Amino acid sequence: MQVNKDKYLKEIGEIISDESGNTPYLAGSQCLTSPLILEKRSAAEMIERVKRGIKRFHIGSMPTIGVSTPVTLAGSIVMGAAEVLGGMVVAFNMDSEVDLTGRMISTVVDMKTGNTTCSGPEVSAVNLGVKELFDTCFGGHLWVDVFFSPGAKQPGLQAVYENFYGLHCYSKLTENPDICYPGMGTLSDGGIGSPTQFMLDMEIRKSQFALKNKISINKESLPFEEICEKVRDRKEFLSSDHTLRHFRELWSSKIFLTDEPRPGVWEGDEKSILDKSEGLWRENVKKYELPEWPEEKT
Repeated sequence: MQVNKDKYLKEIGEIISDESGNTPYLAGSQCLTSPLILEKRSAAEMIERVKRGIKRFHIGSMPTIGVSTPVTLAGSIVMGAAEVLGGMVVAFNMDSEVDLTGRMISTVVDMKTGNTTCSGPEVSAVNLGVKELFDTCFGGHLWVDVFFSPGAKQPGLQAVYENFYGLHCYSKLTENPDICYPGMGTLSDGGIGSPTQFMLDMEIRKSQFALKNKISINKESLPFEEICEKVRDRKEFLSSDHTLRHFRELWSSKIFLTDEPRPGVWEGDEKSILDKSEGLWRENVKKYELPEWPEEKT
């Protein structure tokens, strides 16, 4: 199945892009199985890529801290780096001209329950520790996600918390305050795609994009004469033509409402937020129209 996937995704990419050899749907995902195992399926997929001239390998390590790596951060970083580097060496020996990158996606075991999760300070520390090691010793070629996926299996505030905490850890460790909220609708460590959570996550992302670090200053954005007139005449700005021209520039959320919670209208609780998110994606599905593809592509 993995081998056939490469063949068809390559063909789909070439058809849609009208470019021979273009593989936009094959980013690469040759995952090492901790500890230090290149298992049969991944090896077969790598061979298939070389056979079909797919010039892209993306070597990933997905260890669980305390299970498939040592429980300490230093030990886990060394193990993760060794796995990615080992996979890169294999790929390079198969085809020395490929686009070759690496990736770290750690999880950590919850010692109370035995469950694994991507949420926790150790996960970000290990991922970024391996990246720093590659940047320092091997010239880079390795990237990590801001946050892979919440472990929560239901949409809601637990998933939002995990996304926000992953964002916080990444931002703090990299000293980059401009990292965007990473939620993309995934749950259960990436095993579930939830359209309800996706709408919730997208609304959070929109609110972040709405915050600008620069503003425009011109006659229209700073209506000095109107300000003087309104102040002199003790009048409000709500009914002015200037407000009418620009009121749509104000941020307004469809999900996180500012209405005072009232019974029968909007309760203001998590259920209300999730119900609104659920309704929005269903409305989008109803309005969706199929793209008009040329006959030779359908």
